[in-house]
Amino acid sequence: MHIPPDTRGTTQRLVRRKGGGSHYKKKPAGTFVPMRNIPSGRGAYAYGVGGGNAVVIPAGQPFSGESAGGGTRAEVYGTSAYGSGFPSARNGSHGAVIRPNLPFFFWPVVITNPTSSPVSQVDLGEKYGPLNNPSRPGGAMAEAHFQSNNTGSIFHVLADNGTVYSLITSLKANCSHNLNIAASSTTPAIFNTLNVTSGPAAQPWEALQYYRASSVVLMLDGYNNTASLPSGVDRTLLTCLNKTIGQGVPLISAGSHAGPLDLWWLLLAIVSAHVFRRLF
Repeated sequence: MHIPPDTRGTTQRLVRRKGGGSHYKKKPAGTFVPMRNIPSGRGAYAYGVGGGNAVVIPAGQPFSGESAGGGTRAEVYGTSAYGSGFPSARNGSHGAVIRPNLPFFFWPVVITNPTSSPVSQVDLGEKYGPLNNPSRPGGAMAEAHFQSNNTGSIFHVLADNGTVYSLITSLKANCSHNLNIAASSTTPAIFNTLNVTSGPAAQPWEALQYYRASSVVLMLDGYNNTASLPSGVDRTLLTCLNKTIGQGVPLISAGSHAGPLDLWWLLLAIVSAHVFRRLF
């Protein structure tokens, strides 16, 4: 399943440079999302376009010497196979990630303790675990669930905490007509291999779609992705969830984002211009 990303609403914003004047700098598109453990001078943006030059991870950091960054919104979608969603062919023959290149900076999800699952379909944490790793960009692994108000279908989103928090807002805003709001997540839950609603361990074959170099996954309770979707699944809600994640999952900007200091300088420039006009 693949829905091409929609770039509407991602126009560039312009803000005044420090010190005022008539010069402007481009700001990353989208909505700024607070995110821990991301590169200095960059920001995470829901509905942002991503991109920029890839960098080499410095010594002393996880995966030092590997490349990170450069992934764009148009390259977000993968498939139902773990290891998909990379901008170039960096996956093994069975969908297993074989190199820790991080085109979107975020680490692939970890689903531990699979029951009778081939190792090629799941990363057991040798590279990207454990689930509560504080060094993971965006924070430790988290989960949110979304229940259909038509069929009762229960979908899960797994990713880092910051990404899940952002997606809850986006998915509820865009898919509310098909959601049982009372039975769906309002905040991220710690992901500990247990589905919040039904109890059994989340399994890699429940994956419907991976995104952003397998750092986000959309899952369906009780589904086996070697078969067709069951007839009772709310396909309208599924389409909305899939499309919204593809369009809105946070991406790391190509450059710096506006922080409090930038806003202070902008306010100072406006006030100074107003005083200048009154004096002259």
